[in-house]
Amino acid sequence: RFKDLGIPLGAVMNTDKTRIMTTTSGTSNLNAHLQQDRSTGQDLIEAISLYSTKNSEMYEETNGLRILGSPIGSPQFQQEFISEYLQKIETDANNLLQGLENDQTIIQLYRQCTSQRLNHLFPSDVYAHAQTSMCTGQVWDNWDSDTAKTFDNINAHIIKSITNKETLDVHSRLLINMSTKMGGIGINTPRNKAIPASILATKGTLNTIYNGVYLAPHRKRFILPNAITSLYANRDDNTSTTFQIFNKYAPAIAQICTGDGTPTGLSTFINNTPLQKCHDIINNETSSCLQQRMFEYLPNDSKHNIAEITDGKLGQGLLDLPRSEEGNRQDNRLFRFNLLRCLRMDIWESTTPLKCPFCKQDFDSKGDHLYQCSHLSKKTKTRMHNKWRDMWHNEMQSLIPFIQLTDTKIEKEAKGLIRSIKKSKVRPFDTHFNLPIISNEGHFRCKLSKIGFDIITCNSDTCPSPSRGGSNAKSNNIIASLLSAEKGKFQRGRGSNTSRTDSSSQITLTGEQITGELLSDNMQLIPFAISPLGLFGPTINYFL
Repeated sequence: RFKDLGIPLGAVMNTDKTRIMTTTSGTSNLNAHLQQDRSTGQDLIEAISLYSTKNSEMYEETNGLRILGSPIGSPQFQQEFISEYLQKIETDANNLLQGLENDQTIIQLYRQCTSQRLNHLFPSDVYAHAQTSMCTGQVWDNWDSDTAKTFDNINAHIIKSITNKETLDVHSRLLINMSTKMGGIGINTPRNKAIPASILATKGTLNTIYNGVYLAPHRKRFILPNAITSLYANRDDNTSTTFQIFNKYAPAIAQICTGDGTPTGLSTFINNTPLQKCHDIINNETSSCLQQRMFEYLPNDSKHNIAEITDGKLGQGLLDLPRSEEGNRQDNRLFRFNLLRCLRMDIWESTTPLKCPFCKQDFDSKGDHLYQCSHLSKKTKTRMHNKWRDMWHNEMQSLIPFIQLTDTKIEKEAKGLIRSIKKSKVRPFDTHFNLPIISNEGHFRCKLSKIGFDIITCNSDTCPSPSRGGSNAKSNNIIASLLSAEKGKFQRGRGSNTSRTDSSSQITLTGEQITGELLSDNMQLIPFAISPLGLFGPTINYFL
């Protein structure tokens, strides 16, 4: 029929690419067909000789096939197929390391391209290793196949090559797989995605078997014939590997997606829960599990700034921003330093406690002290502050039309805003915008005359000062540091009992008096506290 119908339409079968598979045992069973039904056996041999050839010779497939890029056949065939894919990925990863000079480019290409090539094989990997896996039905997010272990080793090899490290701690390996929004760098792994991929693939198949083939919105589903649907009958008692996998892991995943751990919930999961909704829920749950596991392995010198690590701005800045903008590119030295910071890896390795060569105080191996040392901050904090100020000034300039409060432009470092010392050089805001006395119809009404922002960069307090007990003291939580920085801005950087005298007017005002004058003149100060890894303080977050 193919010959009769196809050739007139220009369709010619490529018999060297067409395969007829008779078994997955590795041994031909044509003789068994001939003995059981000679006529059927001869028809099968004739079909193979005509339509399944290799170098013009008859070719009977007895191991497995590749259909739409996925292996179909015995577990051994699937394992060998996936192993070949892994070898190609490993080769491509090494080619990236050897062929490219920029480390940021290497990571981005590996993350977005190379590491994604195995995704379509995740369900096949679960099938191929189902009989040897030690995972229980509840441990669906920690797949333990040889494929997963090899893939994790390739990921680690990339990171170790770029950071010049010989080993990776568990928390760093977990941060590699966590998304950039959750504080990691978002490199793929079958370890936490293979089982959900397998279950969702089977769910899609069962939905089609039970409800028919989806054609289009407002069109009736096409019901499959019994010859196909009967293969999937008695799901609970079916002994095939596919159903053994599904019955083992599906209840836990169904409960996550539907909130119902009963058989009714499993039926709802199969028949009524949209596939995209399942993907979204499972991705969120996977991220949460990864994060919780990372917390358990996080070293003590990082636990006080967990909120900063999981904020995600550093990873997003390293890998998510478009590199077409030159400002988003980093040279290898800066990128490696930031990558070590993002993955909470030791920047300096030493068997003895580190001491800062400038302030002679305790020095952590993760680099947090660099932002805390008073000697270093004199040189670096002003530059950091000014970069944040300029960034925020530009962002507010673009946001003003959408805020619908004013049409005025953003001002930077304005003087003369304090009424009692108007001619002084005091600049209470890094940036601010003026609000009109009478609002336009398109603006929201506001009683304030100005809204200003005062930016302060704070540290994560990894190495407490000697006045607080040095290495024996407990480090302040990063949120506490941000709150303290905000409080300092309301006090103009000084306590209420400390006064400053303006040199031009010889008028003495405390920090709180300056803030009080701003408020009495309907000017609102918003302190903008920022941690070294880019975590914003509570006040600016409320404003945003």
